[in-house]
Amino acid sequence: MERPGHQCSVCNKTFTEKSNLTKHRKNHFAKENWVCDVCSKSFTTKSSLNIHQKQHQYPHICLYRRGEARLQCTDAAKSVAQVPSKVEDPTWLDPKKAEAAAKISGGELWKGQLVITFGKYAGQTFRWLLENDVGWLVRLLFEYCQKGEKNELLMWQKERLLEYAREFPPVTLHLDRRLKKQQSKKETAESTISEVQQHPNYASDAELLAAADLEKACDRVPREELCYCMRKSGVTEKYVGAVQDMYEGCKTVVRCVVGVTEEFKVEVGLHQGSALSPFLFAMVMDRLTDEVFSKKSLSPAQMFAVVVCVYPKACQHTGEPTDIDNKTNPGAAEGDPALAEELNIFFARFEVTAPEAQQHHAAHSSTVLTLEEHEVRRSLRAVNSRKATGPDGVPGRVLRDCADQLAGIFTRIFNRSLAQSTVPPCLKSSVIVPVPKKPHISGLNDYRPVALTPVVMKCFEKLVRSHITSALPRSLDPHQFAYRANRSTEDAVATALHAALSHLEGQGNYVRMLFVDFSSAFNTILPHRLVTKLRDLGLPQTTYMWINSFLSDRKQRVRLGHHTSPALSLSTGSPQGCVLSPLLYSLYTHDCSPVHQSNTIVKFADDTTVVGLIYGVTSLPTGTRKKRSDIPPLNISGQSVERVTNFRFLGVNIEDNLTWSANTSELLKKSQHRLYFLRTLRKNNITQRLLICFYRATIESIMTYCICIWYASSTAAQRNALQGVIKTAQKIVGCPLPTLEDLHRLRCVKKAHNIIKDTSHPGHPLFELLPSGKRYRSIRTRTNRFMHSFYPTAITCLNAAKAKAR
Repeated sequence: MERPGHQCSVCNKTFTEKSNLTKHRKNHFAKENWVCDVCSKSFTTKSSLNIHQKQHQYPHICLYRRGEARLQCTDAAKSVAQVPSKVEDPTWLDPKKAEAAAKISGGELWKGQLVITFGKYAGQTFRWLLENDVGWLVRLLFEYCQKGEKNELLMWQKERLLEYAREFPPVTLHLDRRLKKQQSKKETAESTISEVQQHPNYASDAELLAAADLEKACDRVPREELCYCMRKSGVTEKYVGAVQDMYEGCKTVVRCVVGVTEEFKVEVGLHQGSALSPFLFAMVMDRLTDEVFSKKSLSPAQMFAVVVCVYPKACQHTGEPTDIDNKTNPGAAEGDPALAEELNIFFARFEVTAPEAQQHHAAHSSTVLTLEEHEVRRSLRAVNSRKATGPDGVPGRVLRDCADQLAGIFTRIFNRSLAQSTVPPCLKSSVIVPVPKKPHISGLNDYRPVALTPVVMKCFEKLVRSHITSALPRSLDPHQFAYRANRSTEDAVATALHAALSHLEGQGNYVRMLFVDFSSAFNTILPHRLVTKLRDLGLPQTTYMWINSFLSDRKQRVRLGHHTSPALSLSTGSPQGCVLSPLLYSLYTHDCSPVHQSNTIVKFADDTTVVGLIYGVTSLPTGTRKKRSDIPPLNISGQSVERVTNFRFLGVNIEDNLTWSANTSELLKKSQHRLYFLRTLRKNNITQRLLICFYRATIESIMTYCICIWYASSTAAQRNALQGVIKTAQKIVGCPLPTLEDLHRLRCVKKAHNIIKDTSHPGHPLFELLPSGKRYRSIRTRTNRFMHSFYPTAITCLNAAKAKAR
């Protein structure tokens, strides 16, 4: 039996209960007497208004992941930061009035309505700050918790801001993480200092230099020493026997791409990757430390420590390895000292005697560069601790962790060096580590000299580099595409090809491209010529004389294995590996420009390409065509330059007919080889997120290298072959991946926007807006080869994107 329904006379909606119909009719006839004082929205009941007002109290915090706020600022925060407002309302400058005004419309979380009266977000509420820039908030509160605040008004605001932020765990998660990390650093430093000072052998007037490098330490722990340390630490014999059984008679195999090796025994070291190995290694290190400080004979555990050196203040280090160096370095006697000295002489073969130049005495003026302490501190904190140490032996981790304590000292040293235009010899010395260029060495030229310089000097060079860059005009050497913002190999290839293809549009024209690679380019810089060019560019006298001192009288040694050659003094070239070397070489060659308008010189560091535009002979009979064999050879100093059909130009294979079959074939081969590793990871049940990361890092990065240059000009068969690799990867990963066509279109648009913003870019004049201002003028093309090149394709993609946006 069906129950009778109750129907609304207004909207004909039926209800099974009459009470529900009565509540429903109130929505039609009740008056909206409850109005929100924030957004003026009306409600029929007060309970609905209360529920609605809670939405205004709680901020909408953007999350990076669950339970963690996103630190990047929003577009609204960027626009406000550009033009910060001034707080002139006296209400917000008085704490009592500010609290009273905030409590009226703030509800339970009334602190969110308080207004910031300082910084780049002055005039915005606390709630707005949590919604738009959590990163700036975390940095502000972290500095307040560390240093405090003297201004009473600012201290009141920061305290209320801290209380308000504590209401939201996704925000305070970042703050607590920073505070905990800083506290752990402080506790570690204090405990280390107290242990050293309490030691009976500690002397307050001693200078202690200690450096420890435990490279592959787990692989060098002796098994006998492991059991000895476990018993000394109080571990029962039951567990010692279990560890002995775990490592006794264990066999290992090595698996690689070509197959699996035979089993072999390993009698030294711990298993890296085992959950027990870090605990056992820490136990061995504790016992080693106790043995060292107790003045006992060092135990066998020291054989897996690479370097431990302690020098008293009264001793002078002669550079010879100590007894402990020889014990802890089993391979100290390996290597060839004669080869190290021969390499040092070979790397210094470009040394020439500079002409005596007139001495320039730097005068104290406003042009002297002065560094601030916060700049030096920021540079020290940015040190990569994984980089190799220089000849001074000071690791980057020490400079990074002690940046606050060392910033003031190094600031005074750096400013004194800049004022006197002199670089201390200890800061410009270098150690050359020869790196083989090929597997089989046939001569000294097969070694690449990589210079290790002091980490402190690298920080100093970064600060000087930013000063030099800011003093140079943006239009300087626009065809140098290396070591500059908004420049890449893709820009260099696009510029060279555009010059060639646009010229080939003419009847009978042809192009010669001369590829020049200077050997040991950085080692051939002459300081006196560089100083002249820097002076012509308008750099201050103190700056270019400081650079002259930096490049002159440099001490260079070659380290081969555990042997170091005697030092040589050099005044030619700049060490490979220095921060300033790329910039100095760019300035050294900035005046290398074409004399004739039909030539274009494209430079990427020492890789130079000369594009010669040659016009055809118009007097040829009708029907005849200039063949390749008719083109005369190019001679330089009486020697004929080799002519090739294919050349690898900045990582891209260019053919003489400007097609891309060789380039796409190489990309297809490389990407197909890497699919094997992707399948292997999938078989080992790697998560989908890591599979996608591996695909983008090893496969997509190869297939999309300079994709804006070659994709539009490639054939349909070549595109389908490359897209087949992506389809195979999709099946392995189990989720859709972006196609090459989409990646090409997006990167062309992005590259075009970057070129339009950079007025000094060589391709900037090609992007010309039409009088309507809605589209860019297309480049007139005659052949498909030119139409499918980068610049015409980029303009087409840009116009299509603008039309789609409208």
